[in-house]
Amino acid sequence: RLYTTPTLLSLSVFCSTDPQTAATASLLDLMEETSLEAAIGWLVQAIYASLLVGGELDAWIRRAGLADDIERLRSEVEGVEMVVSAVKGRAIGNKPLARSLARIRELLYGADDLVDELDYWRLQQQLELEG
Repeated sequence: RLYTTPTLLSLSVFCSTDPQTAATASLLDLMEETSLEAAIGWLVQAIYASLLVGGELDAWIRRAGLADDIERLRSEVEGVEMVVSAVKGRAIGNKPLARSLARIRELLYGADDLVDELDYWRLQQQLELEG
């Protein structure tokens, strides 16, 4: 997982008074925001791939009675993808937006963990039925 390091944040604040180091801090902000957007994009794609309609996990989810819940999750992930696409590149220098994107990233990590856990239980049930 990609995390914002306190070192990068403190460096950007500390260096903001010197023009050369301010440019370095700006570059660090750019790298941080780019990696944040990339992490969100990767997580969205990972969740989509895991919840592929017609896949084994999708079939198990339907049998378990979770189809409506997972459909809401898909819808939320789709909404996140649209919002992140719309604000792409705008978080640089916009701390509130950067914080919001960081929170979205953390929520997507949780969603990805949930999907992985559902797949674990699907596989566990499959093993019990076969054994």
